Amino acid sequence: MDYPAAAYHPMQIMEKTASLVHRLGFSTPRRRAYLAMVGLTGSDHRWARYLQKYIIRPHCETLVDHFATALLANPEARALLSGEHTMAHLRTAQSAYLRTLGTSFGGAGYFESRLQIGHAHARAAVPLTLYLASYCQLQLLILAHVPATLRADPARYEAFVAFLLKITALDMALATETYHRSRVGELEQSITALRHETTQLHRLVDTDTFTGLANHAHILNVLTEALRRTGGAPLSLIIADLDAFKAINDAYGHPVGDQVIHEVTARMQAAARRGDVLGRYGGDEFIIVLKDTTLATAKTIAKRIRAHVGDQPLELDGRTIHVTMSLGVASAQAGEDADTFIARADHALYQAKQTGRNRVVVSPAVTQLVAHLN
Repeated sequence: MDYPAAAYHPMQIMEKTASLVHRLGFSTPRRRAYLAMVGLTGSDHRWARYLQKYIIRPHCETLVDHFATALLANPEARALLSGEHTMAHLRTAQSAYLRTLGTSFGGAGYFESRLQIGHAHARAAVPLTLYLASYCQLQLLILAHVPATLRADPARYEAFVAFLLKITALDMALATETYHRSRVGELEQSITALRHETTQLHRLVDTDTFTGLANHAHILNVLTEALRRTGGAPLSLIIADLDAFKAINDAYGHPVGDQVIHEVTARMQAAARRGDVLGRYGGDEFIIVLKDTTLATAKTIAKRIRAHVGDQPLELDGRTIHVTMSLGVASAQAGEDADTFIARADHALYQAKQTGRNRVVVSPAVTQLVAHLN
């Protein structure tokens, strides 16, 4: 039932798209199962020949005209069929459809053409209710052109009507299957696109736009969640801060200072491991969450980061700038919250600054820190 402009002659469609029979798994056994489902048998081929010889061929143009008139009486269909060009496509496509109705109905080619019709209707966004109603209209039109000689024989007429209902049921089933699959495919694509957009939005919300690292809020969320899920596994934390960064800004200007932050970020990422989560805590201060990592390993990683940042000077716009970094390291204690955990690592960072900078200091246990602060 091919009536929108986007629905072309079945054979034209087959040339433009991959075989739906193959893609949808309509093997010979499955085609036979479909025929059995609607009640079509080998003896129905003689009725298909009768349909073509005594009804379709003599009255094809009349059937197409009446079908088009019936569709145009429906406001929804009329909106889809507006324009002379669209009506021309309707007549061409409907004529081609009728001239193949029932012909070799068990073959792969017949199944392919009907599957493609449903695919075309889905692309054209034809409402399924209108689509199915059109089949009913077509059945009535065909029955109105049954020869009087056949009508005079009740048994044969009944057999023909049964065939017509079965063959149109087959066509509707095949076209509806691809119609739904196409629409589901479109919905899946939309859902995938929405998920991608959501992921991108989350990334934007969670990312420090200047460095590309986790921003302040997100890195704190990562740490809080890691503490909640640790389950006794080691969890460590590094707080790192550039040494005398204000002096760099004062000496070279903030644009150069920004380049320094970018370069230091890249060096830190190169020194960290794949599973480590780096975040910009603020300004030139950074936090690194190290899951499943002991204090000894965290100290080793902190030393590697310090070396990556400070052992080689930065070359920026013809300037050689020496940059160093101080780091405080802590390992989570049982029952410790994020604030206390960060405070211990921050205290270790303070000790690194106070004892000469460009070094790594490991935090004492929480009980030792409390005693020290008191």
